[in-house]
Amino acid sequence: MAAPVALARPRFAALDLVRVAMMVLGIPFHVAIAYRAFYSPGVFFDPHGAWWWHFLIGMVRVFRMPTFFFLAGFFTAMLVANRGVGGMAMNRLARVGLVWILALAALSPIVYWVGAINHSAGEGGGARDKTWAAIRTGSVEASWFAAPPLHLWFLEYLLLFCLAGAAVSWASAHIPAIAAVAERAAGRILVSRMRVPVLSIPYIGLLWTTLPGGLAYPSEFVPRLDVFLGYGFFFFAGWLLYRRRDLLPEVLALRWSEIALAVLALAVNTFCFKLWSDFGVDSPAWSHGGRAVTTAVGAWAILFALLGLATKAVPKPSARLQYFADSCYWSYLMHFPLALLLPALLSGWTAHSLVKVPSITALILALMLLSYHLFVRRTFIGRLLHGPRQ
Repeated sequence: MAAPVALARPRFAALDLVRVAMMVLGIPFHVAIAYRAFYSPGVFFDPHGAWWWHFLIGMVRVFRMPTFFFLAGFFTAMLVANRGVGGMAMNRLARVGLVWILALAALSPIVYWVGAINHSAGEGGGARDKTWAAIRTGSVEASWFAAPPLHLWFLEYLLLFCLAGAAVSWASAHIPAIAAVAERAAGRILVSRMRVPVLSIPYIGLLWTTLPGGLAYPSEFVPRLDVFLGYGFFFFAGWLLYRRRDLLPEVLALRWSEIALAVLALAVNTFCFKLWSDFGVDSPAWSHGGRAVTTAVGAWAILFALLGLATKAVPKPSARLQYFADSCYWSYLMHFPLALLLPALLSGWTAHSLVKVPSITALILALMLLSYHLFVRRTFIGRLLHGPRQ
């Protein structure tokens, strides 16, 4: 790893660190689904799991995808600045659209097999023979498998946001006065002491219409309006931050009040989520509103807290960090089948789930980094994902 690689974007090292952290967090997020004490389609159900994994997963869902889309918006706006609208669109069609299609083609049959194996393993004994017999005879059921978009739904929506961003950029070039007003307003909000509650208002309004006060992960390829609007708001907030990157030192400054707000929001959110999990539609009426408010406030407070902490942690660029950031795309694409399969393969291991989840996470992460280094970074796959490496 040569030092100049990390020096290409010295001002954005903190954003790369947050991106790496969210990617790494996604591995235990998917692994833990097997241990959350109830069945999920496509995932092995470990009867020795614990109910609190369910609530840890719920906590991560508050902020992980909003953070990813915020960062994606920032770096997409940077592409527009460096290559123009047409250059950004062509880049995203290749690096996002084409990769999405190829990854679906490659991973869908693998995840199909894994779903059948997980179902058979859950029945106990002879999982391989049962799986083959079920597939050979066609006696499989849709409930055995993860939703067809898989984890790749992120790429579908990212592509839609990039195309919407191209349209916004074209309109901004023709109506510069309106674009200037939007950028000035965004700048004032992003540096304001009230940025978390102000930015939370539209998200709260959207979440208020969903049950149980959070955005569902898409289970089909037809885009969902609530998902598009919800995550699109974070994407274009990140976009506007790049447009006002002159304010980055102030925006990325660590604010302890936002860390405290993030902790409080997560605590209340988890309590409201538990009420919904225990009582469903019979839960107290205020719990739905409480979850909508704390999901929105928590997403923004945690996002800014992460950016502030990352800025403190990496005050100067690092070649190693850039390497890990480059590996994130490959890890995101390929970790999912392993996160589904390994809990079933290790079902005979009697260790506590507190040992299993970190161990499986470490194994998957090691495999992702090793495969990236050996088979991706300097190969045609790496060029497809990132373009040629210098």
